[in-house]
Amino acid sequence: LSEVAATLASEYDLDALLDRFLSMMVRLSGASAGVVRVLTGDGRHMRLAASLGLPEEVIDKERLVDVDCGICGAAIRSHTARQTQNLASCSERTHLPYFGQCSAMVAVPLEHQGRLLGAYNLYMAEEARPIPEEVSLLFTAIGEHLGMAIENARLMRENLRMTLMSERQMMANEVHDSLAQTMAYMKMRIELLREALLQYESGKALKYSGDIQQALDEAYASLRELLTQFRNRMDPLGLEHALDELAAGYFDRTGVRLEFE
Repeated sequence: LSEVAATLASEYDLDALLDRFLSMMVRLSGASAGVVRVLTGDGRHMRLAASLGLPEEVIDKERLVDVDCGICGAAIRSHTARQTQNLASCSERTHLPYFGQCSAMVAVPLEHQGRLLGAYNLYMAEEARPIPEEVSLLFTAIGEHLGMAIENARLMRENLRMTLMSERQMMANEVHDSLAQTMAYMKMRIELLREALLQYESGKALKYSGDIQQALDEAYASLRELLTQFRNRMDPLGLEHALDELAAGYFDRTGVRLEFE
């Protein structure tokens, strides 16, 4: 139990965690193969999440099973480890000779805080004695540890998803605050440029075309920065200097002087 707890606590990648768990349990129990099944979203099936030692044709047949199937269903309903030496139901369901060659199978539910997460199975090639009560309790305790590790991995994936969503929202905000406003400004300037050209006011036309060129340069620089860093770089001279520059730029564009305190 100590070895299992230490192994599960040191691994955060779910696939690697399940592979290490099966490798250890097969070694400790003397089994010839093992699988871990997790509950599907509908709660009516279990999906094969990891396997060790099973032939490929068995894996294909075992990818999805009913939650109340055979000894696995009995273990889940009783919340305890179950053992059977009669795998006829597995043979009938899969039509594969492998289960006829197994002398026994152990099914252990995976739970976390009373919530069912799945089950793990150990297949014995040699004749196995009935599981003593203390070993059954140990298997169940190991199942609880694995269930907690699976739940922690799920929470980490959810946290990562939320982090990605937050980053996407941050980038959307940055685009709105920089590119969207710059483009709106360019749109207004283009309209003024068009009117100046129609009225042959070359001075205004040159002014507006210069404003548009400057805004395009700023938009291009902002876009490059967003794509590389997802955020604008802080002015190295500080916020006050950045606001001074913003006020000065506004005067250059509009002729309206801003006083910044």
